Amino acid sequence: MYGYEMIKELELRSEQVFSLKEGTLYPILHALEAEDLIESYWEETESQRKRKYYSMPFISFGGTQFILDMMIIGIMMNVYRNRNIKEAKAPKLST
Repeated sequence: MYGYEMIKELELRSEQVFSLKEGTLYPILHALEAEDLIESYWEETESQRKRKYYSMPFISFGGTQFILDMMIIGIMMNVYRNRNIKEAKAPKLST
């Protein structure tokens, strides 16, 4: 699966709740690749355009689908953590 395809799949699987910009996704993918957690390869499309595809061949239960699942979980955890931090900092109103 190539990067833009991941972005669209993430939006679809999360029912439009999560949307990543390329400027967010690609640094994550590059970091995962640098740590040898994912692999990439270039493939030429019918229109002679090259695309970089990402995979997790050592994970037999989903590959790039696993990456998307982990991204969704990570985003949800960040949203939850940030909401709790904001609530903890919010002043209590006395009644």
